[in-house]
Amino acid sequence: MRRLMAFSILFLSSVMLSHAQASTITFYAPGSMWKGLGAQEITVGTYNRVTFAGSVFDGDERMGWLRHGHFVSFQVTPGHHIFSASYSSKHPANNATLPLDVEAGKNYFVGLRGKRYGALFVAYFAGIIEEKSCSEAFSEASGFEAAPSKWAAKEWRAKLINQPYFPKCDL
Repeated sequence: MRRLMAFSILFLSSVMLSHAQASTITFYAPGSMWKGLGAQEITVGTYNRVTFAGSVFDGDERMGWLRHGHFVSFQVTPGHHIFSASYSSKHPANNATLPLDVEAGKNYFVGLRGKRYGALFVAYFAGIIEEKSCSEAFSEASGFEAAPSKWAAKEWRAKLINQPYFPKCDL
């Protein structure tokens, strides 16, 4: 009985410690497809900001898919990460990366946008990925919907934080 009690205490303390050390990262994609399309100018050789609908990667590992008006939160391990916003589901983007040194127990917020180069029939899309403060992120995304869990890559679903509302800032 004492062994079982000691094991239980050890197990619970390790679970609590691992949760205390885990960090949270929330990705969100502002904008509306219709507003984005209405704001497009057809010009050659310039770029316009557009809404994002694509994949999020941590290094070479695909975390999931996200589109405008949605957010998703994951638990991540502390350490160095390179996140990217890619319009491809097969590989991370080389031109839209965010190196981030994740500290234990902290919450991070990352905004995803897109840019379009070229004209109407010859257009190239690239992601824009930016770390935001909690207050910036909350003001941009507080009314967004949580991304459905099926948008998360299978390997990342265990790290998915299911929450119906955009996370509030700790004051």
